[in-house]
Amino acid sequence: MGSIYTPPPPITTAAVLGATAGVTAGAVGSYGFMHTEYAPSLNSTIAGSSLYFSTVPNGGSGSPPAGTWRCFGNYGGAGGQSTLFVRIS
Repeated sequence: MGSIYTPPPPITTAAVLGATAGVTAGAVGSYGFMHTEYAPSLNSTIAGSSLYFSTVPNGGSGSPPAGTWRCFGNYGGAGGQSTLFVRIS
C-alpha cells in the first residue's frame, strides 16, 4: 500500500517574516532601489552589471550588484533614473 499524504503546515506571518529577515542586500529575493543609465520598462529584466544601488536624490554609487534584476517601477523616459528592482537570479 502507498503512504498516506500529510499536507504541510500552513504558511504563517511569523514564518514569512523569519525567512525574509535573513535576506541580505543583493541576495536573490532582495529588493533594491537602483540607479541605471538605461530605461527598463515595468517587469523587464536587466543585468546587475547595469545597475548601482541608488543614492539620494538620484544617482548611483559603489560596485554593481551581481545577478539578474526585475524592474518594479516606471522610468519617465530616458535613463539616468532610479526605481525599485528585485533580484531574481
